[in-house]
Amino acid sequence: TELESEIADLKEKTTAFKEEEALLLLVNDGAISAFSSGSRFGQIFDVFGFTPVNAEIETSTHGQTIGYEGILEINPDILFVIDRSQAIQVDTAENLQLLDNAFITKTNAAQNERIIVLSPDLWYLSGGGLESTHLMIEEINAAFN
Repeated sequence: TELESEIADLKEKTTAFKEEEALLLLVNDGAISAFSSGSRFGQIFDVFGFTPVNAEIETSTHGQTIGYEGILEINPDILFVIDRSQAIQVDTAENLQLLDNAFITKTNAAQNERIIVLSPDLWYLSGGGLESTHLMIEEINAAFN
């Protein structure tokens, strides 16, 4: 009941962002994959209420490989990022640097300072449990306060 209440409160908060389209990226070993509704990380859209980008993103466990031009073409208003390498404790110095380039900085998400780097161990390793869902909600709430 408590978790359902937290989800409802978060959904109420995300209604303020209904007009803004979100995309979730997984960076790993120099590569970028995109995730949307119905995917491995789809709860950010399907449960928490963020509007997915209006683009065909392959629904799969591993996401859809995407390049900088594709991200700019989609032009999300909110960009959630998970660093998989950090989750499995591999040196990740280059991963988040992938987002520091001319294409990404032109997106609405970058222009409006709405690139949210999520805790990789929480989102990549422990998704779906009661406690991890509670922590995910806390993280999203903190990012939008």
